[in-house]
Amino acid sequence: MKKIVAVVLGVMMAAGFAMAGDMPDALMKGSWELGGGFSFKTTSGDYYENTDGDGSTDFSIHPDLGYFIMDGLVVGASLEFSSHSQGDVSNGTFGLGPFVNYYFPLELGPGHPYGHLSYLYNSMSFDNGTTDGSDSFTRLMLGVGYDVPLNEHVGIYGLIHYDMDSFTPDGGDAVDGNQMGLMVGLKVFHF
Repeated sequence: MKKIVAVVLGVMMAAGFAMAGDMPDALMKGSWELGGGFSFKTTSGDYYENTDGDGSTDFSIHPDLGYFIMDGLVVGASLEFSSHSQGDVSNGTFGLGPFVNYYFPLELGPGHPYGHLSYLYNSMSFDNGTTDGSDSFTRLMLGVGYDVPLNEHVGIYGLIHYDMDSFTPDGGDAVDGNQMGLMVGLKVFHF
């Protein structure tokens, strides 16, 4: 897996250098990137309700802060917080880990395409109404995004990502899974 990630990042950076264009000041060495997104969802109706007739509520927020160590390459830390509740059942997750974004020096419309790589260690607590406890899981995320500037310092982004999760319950064997997703959010650049 490490070799695959290294090869993907190397190809992305080589392609970016080969097609180099002008980078905006916000994406230059020495700049800071503060970003993140959030989601909120509530469900109801027969399809979503449990046997007691309870709908669910989900909330998540994922801020990150990074520093451009070279033009177009930002490294930083990500946080993730999420919660889910439905009747007597609830769980909460807190995650922390490093991320890398590489902004390709391409002129594609009004924005800037980038590659994303992150690794999160997550701690999860749960209460199902009769028992409670905690577990942990890890997430490796690979993605491709597009950042559209609203002005010189602020942009909105979309990120299509593929996640590889590994969950080890207390006293159990590791369980792996994958997911695809779309994340949208806001980024603020300081340079």
